[in-house]
Amino acid sequence: MAALRRTAASAWRLPSLARSFTSSSSIASSSRRPPLAFAFDIDGVLKAGPRVLPQALSALRMLHGDNPYKSQIPYILVTNGGGVSEEDRAARLSKELQHPIQPHQVLQAHTVLQSLTKLYGDKPILVIGGPDKPPGGVRGIMNEYGFNDVYTAHDLHHSFPASWPFTRASPDQVRSNLPDLSSVHFSAIIVFHDSRDWGRDIQLMVDILRSRDGVFGTESSPAELKKREQIPLYFSHGDLLWGNDFPVVRFGQGAFRVAFSNVWQKTTGLPLEYTVFGKPEKLTFEYAAEMLREMCGGQDPAKVYMVGDNPESDIRGGRDFGWETALVSKTGVYREAQGEPKYRPSFVVDDVEVAVREAIEREMEARRGDIAPSSSRPVTMIFTPRSMVGHAVTLLLALVLITSSLVAAQSPTTAATSSSSNAASSSSGSASGNSTATVSGNSTSTASGNATSTSTTLSQYPTASIPASLDGSAAAPAPAATGGGGSKSGPGDSYIAGAGQTRQMAVGLGGSVLVAVGGWLIV
Repeated sequence: MAALRRTAASAWRLPSLARSFTSSSSIASSSRRPPLAFAFDIDGVLKAGPRVLPQALSALRMLHGDNPYKSQIPYILVTNGGGVSEEDRAARLSKELQHPIQPHQVLQAHTVLQSLTKLYGDKPILVIGGPDKPPGGVRGIMNEYGFNDVYTAHDLHHSFPASWPFTRASPDQVRSNLPDLSSVHFSAIIVFHDSRDWGRDIQLMVDILRSRDGVFGTESSPAELKKREQIPLYFSHGDLLWGNDFPVVRFGQGAFRVAFSNVWQKTTGLPLEYTVFGKPEKLTFEYAAEMLREMCGGQDPAKVYMVGDNPESDIRGGRDFGWETALVSKTGVYREAQGEPKYRPSFVVDDVEVAVREAIEREMEARRGDIAPSSSRPVTMIFTPRSMVGHAVTLLLALVLITSSLVAAQSPTTAATSSSSNAASSSSGSASGNSTATVSGNSTSTASGNATSTSTTLSQYPTASIPASLDGSAAAPAPAATGGGGSKSGPGDSYIAGAGQTRQMAVGLGGSVLVAVGGWLIV
């Protein structure tokens, strides 16, 4: 029987960020509505395990003013990681990323648990997972969130050593004023962070859920379990996998939930009821949007880009919430060899630096009206340094051909023989198996022959396309003729500028376009 999944009740309102984070952001302090903002995952995007990715430093430099806007761009960090307070994480990231990160810019998986304080702030709760160092650190964070009666697996294990006889409880982790647990009625179980001891924690959680009135060490009958409501169970996130500096992805809290759910069903025959926070859940993205809104002086950014490495959490959550999404394919969970991701992003890039640059370029071009708004553009792959060098070379060749054709057009010999050469060049161009460049009015286009589809060597993503407006390789519009007697002719002809000069110009420009387009496709 499939596990049931509770949804966050609409009554769970986000706590005021001012209550949790007192400092204010200097980013986007202007009263104007910011044109765009970013939400970044951390693991696999900015860091690989303990190592900071060099592309992250470049991306943050752009966000802190080294960009075409010449201003700071608002951003937050949205991670399904955690285990420490937002203040500690912000201080650590500030040193690692070499830019000031404020606590109100950090949204961890368990940050949103503050929404539960109205339900359980003064009730006994069992908290599972999180680091053991410093001792009592997890309990302290939950106390800061507003939970005043917190117990951990260490407390239960210490009070009842036989409950998990395979290891010994750590005395330094035990609650200082630990009461007699036979008088404690647990009202909820909250998986704060990844379990450090799956076997022990699964056993203790099953014990609490099967208990009579939430008292550890008691047991309800199967008939009683079927009649009464299950004690509420919460998971701070649902990531099945996550990436660090190990070459193979690791199991996350989502895998722990799957394991626990199966043990529960095998033990009781009942479906497990639970609530999941973190990405891709809507409540987490609502919380993130509120953080950005407060950073931007109460205004929503015109566009938000979610940059992540996990299609199941980052891309799915961002898409469902109406944000643009960028999937990095070289530094985190997702790899090109996995094929097309289940949840399609706005675009796929190698790393976070390219993601930020592409997002800024998209929004600037959209604001200029040069291209369609980013929400309507296809998934694209972004140019590499190698391809950019190739584009520069082809553009240089095109300029050389244009210059030579213009010089040739001024020659008397060219003018005298232009009539016959026009016919020859027109017929030979159409007879060849290659595409024929035509100049009509002030625009250039390509005819049949070599199709202008993107080469598969350019794309790491199925059905990707690269608009010419992004790499600058599209030919410039043909200049209007200035000679006497200028007039428009049919297809294949341009402006007639004097005695046959335009045929030379058309051929030169057409050749230039072919060189530029051909080089673009090859590179």
